[in-house]
Amino acid sequence: MVLMSREQILRAVELNKPLVVHSRSAADDTYTILKDYMPSQHKVHLHCFTDTAQQAKRLLDAFPNMYFGFTGAITFNNAAAVCEAVKQIPMNRILLESDAPYMAPQPLKGVSHSGHIPLIAQKIAELKAESLDTVLKNIRNNTRDMYGI
Repeated sequence: MVLMSREQILRAVELNKPLVVHSRSAADDTYTILKDYMPSQHKVHLHCFTDTAQQAKRLLDAFPNMYFGFTGAITFNNAAAVCEAVKQIPMNRILLESDAPYMAPQPLKGVSHSGHIPLIAQKIAELKAESLDTVLKNIRNNTRDMYGI
């Protein structure tokens, strides 16, 4: 499933606004659609990234201003591939998300919310072998760069 359209892409480019893409089980389609319609230097936020390090590299090679959003899914027992992707993606290309109400970080259960972001940041810190403070500072800078805030 890829939630974006040609019109959304063209409008984001026309307005010089970042594009947010939700792609699940559609890595090749996402890549092809972006290659066909998105200038390589445009800012793209790949929301709720749960794909592989190879797919992340492929996208970063084509779109150096791509950011990858990570949710509580990186704490799941079956998250080995996405955890490897976190390790491979440069810190300056990572964003944190809740994807509320889904994907609460383990071992929590129930509704995910933005209050869980520190748990996701902690997992990123573990995977990157960085301090939590370093991760949070980098993510704040990435968010400012991505969204101009």
